[in-house]
Formats: sequence, structure tokens, C-alpha cells
Amino acid sequence: MKAHISASSTKARVLFENGTEEVAEAKNKYTKNEAKYRAVLLAIHVAKGHNINLTEVVSDSQLVVAQLNGLRNIKEPQLRTLAETIWKSTGAVYAGDTLTKKGDVVFTYVK
Repeated sequence: MKAHISASSTKARVLFENGTEEVAEAKNKYTKNEAKYRAVLLAIHVAKGHNINLTEVVSDSQLVVAQLNGLRNIKEPQLRTLAETIWKSTGAVYAGDTLTKKGDVVFTYVK
């Protein structure tokens, strides 16, 4: 099932195709990209909690999608840690800075 994510420095929102929605308030302020990564993690967490087969995460962040698909390097250490958590959660395999096998979830960019 597809999940659409959105995020701000203090809030993450996930909306699944079946209408399931989750909004999480952050205790700290995050950068825009870090908030997007945290929204992806929220989507994964909610999907598991609701027994939803998450197959696609849609984001309006071209950079985050490219990074999670292994097409762009992740320079920020905190983003790298979040990406590794996402990859492990989706069954992706990485070696060093290279994503060697994509996981079960597709990351898609839409404006």
C-alpha cells in the first residue's frame, strides 16, 4: 500500500491509501530533510502496527527520495543514521555508502 508523507520542523504526517492517517508532534525542531526521514520512519512504524503492507512511500522531497533510492550521497551523519534505519526496516542492503540492494519499499517523488 502507498503512503504519502509530509513533514515540517515540528510535525510528521502520514496518509495511507486506505485512509489511515497518523500525525506525530516532534519534541525537538528538525531540519526539513531530517523531518522527512522521520516521516518515512513513522510510515514504516504505523504500517507495521496496523498490519499494512507498505510498498511505496511518496514524498515531495526530491533529495530525500534520491538518497533513499541510493542515487545521491548522504553527507549529514544524522541523516545517514536515519537512512540506515529505514533501509534495515525495508530489507535493503548497503555496503559503506552504497545501496547494493533495494528493499521492499519504493520511494517516489511527486511535486
